[in-house]
Amino acid sequence: MHLVSTCRVAEGDKRRLGAAIGAITLDGVEVPLSDTSLGRGFHAIERSADGTYRWTDGEGVLQFARCDRPRVLAVNVAMMVPRERGSAGGVMENRIPAG
Repeated sequence: MHLVSTCRVAEGDKRRLGAAIGAITLDGVEVPLSDTSLGRGFHAIERSADGTYRWTDGEGVLQFARCDRPRVLAVNVAMMVPRERGSAGGVMENRIPAG
């Protein structure tokens, strides 16, 4: 599963930031932000007064085991990197790879 969002390098930060993910659940069970299923495209865990989250670089990859039944994935987006003036975006989408 790919979590795709607009992204940019925010002022004062050298990383490309997309969405700050605050929580993930799969079938109602919390997936820790430190879990290895958060693959390519995720920055390290950050903690602040607002909570714990993990930024994507604009395309965070979630790598869950294949399953033959429908599953429910919930992703809490704690914040998005501010858009640059005049740019479109700010919408998360998901891509499910074929196969």
